[in-house]
Amino acid sequence: MMKNKIQNTRFYLVFVIFLCLGCDKYLDVKSNYNLSIPDNYEVFQKLLDNATVMNLSTNTFGEISADDYYITDQIYNGFSELNQGDYVWETIEYKYPNDWASSYLIVYNANLIQDQLKKINQSNYDNLKHNEILGASHFYRGFTFFNLLCIYSNALKTDSSVNGLGIVLRKTADPTEPSIRATLVESFQFIISDLVYAAKLLPLNTEHVLRPSKKAAWSILARAYLYGGEYEKAYLYADSVLSVKGDLIDYNNDADVNSSASYPFKRYNKETIFYAEMTKNINYGFVDSLLYDSYDTKDLRKKLFFKNNNKPFAFKGSYSGRANLFSGTTTSEMLLIKAEALIRRNDYSSARLILELLAEKRFMKDLNYEVVPQKNEDLQNYLMEERRRELIFRGQRWPDLKRYNLDGLNKTIYRFVNGKKYNLAPNDKRYALPIPNDIVIITDVAQNPKN
Repeated sequence: MMKNKIQNTRFYLVFVIFLCLGCDKYLDVKSNYNLSIPDNYEVFQKLLDNATVMNLSTNTFGEISADDYYITDQIYNGFSELNQGDYVWETIEYKYPNDWASSYLIVYNANLIQDQLKKINQSNYDNLKHNEILGASHFYRGFTFFNLLCIYSNALKTDSSVNGLGIVLRKTADPTEPSIRATLVESFQFIISDLVYAAKLLPLNTEHVLRPSKKAAWSILARAYLYGGEYEKAYLYADSVLSVKGDLIDYNNDADVNSSASYPFKRYNKETIFYAEMTKNINYGFVDSLLYDSYDTKDLRKKLFFKNNNKPFAFKGSYSGRANLFSGTTTSEMLLIKAEALIRRNDYSSARLILELLAEKRFMKDLNYEVVPQKNEDLQNYLMEERRRELIFRGQRWPDLKRYNLDGLNKTIYRFVNGKKYNLAPNDKRYALPIPNDIVIITDVAQNPKN
């Protein structure tokens, strides 16, 4: 009984926090926060349009834990014990507020809308609006659950008998529902079902990329199936997106890029399929020198992505058009997913054409040599490196490390701090980041093991 009281109090506080949040400036939403329980389409839409909560709160912990950046001893020594632990993969107990809470607030809102949609008066029923709102709620829940799975669970291989702990699949806004971690496969299957259902209900296009669309659901399905190693399905959904949206920014000369700006890329640019941002940026970090050197001298990303007036180099290439880290989906990511799926089926010539198309928009026009390898045996490695270069600081490196190590990459990543060397071995249990301590205490969910 006492635990239920604590859970009820916690969810009430979370909901009050949501009600007190300001409206998103991009959509200029003016919700009536005097309504304690939403009960009509207009209010449901306003909840979904609160982009600060629904779009700009994806989890940053994976990016913080990955190997695309480093910090100096001076910066590290100025961190709190918790932030120091995050950087060197040492478990430090932490509690609200955190990325886990931000993610489950999105889930709570999605569930609340789904619960309340069942109570809509038939005299006020609008089939088109009903489907769009219901589809959006399933999209946000599926998208958020997938982000959580990539951070708080170990690597996934859906065709393997090996299973493990997944995430807490909250399916209703009812705060008395117990929190139990599903298995990895159960979690993945639920995510897929959410996104497939969303894709059926959502329109192909919406008035803004902050709102989920059918092609946005397809893009997350492509990302999810790639993570799960189901490459034919990843290909299917990436190709579906590209069949209706193939825009690419030409980094040589395009209205969506300004090479002289502090942040060169236009927000909501033509490549964006769905717009999202992480809760934090990493503007205190410097780009890994080997990663920076992997960009060709004629690769325009080397200038557009990094502040290179002096060493060490910092990142400036977010599609947010500011320091905030973009974590949505783009056509370039869909091209890379499609190319990887083709390589996995040994269709190297088709994959090469896709990678050459992307390179044409990323390299200087006067290029007089081949960028994409012509030898089939070199193409898989190039694809992995190109994903890292193209999708830098978009939240994809951590899941890529997990899935490639599961496939045999065997890459150990390192941190060097105050003369001490830290390492994270391939398939280490610490790839499943720790769940907040207060959640473990309140709900009795299983904590991820340290080793």
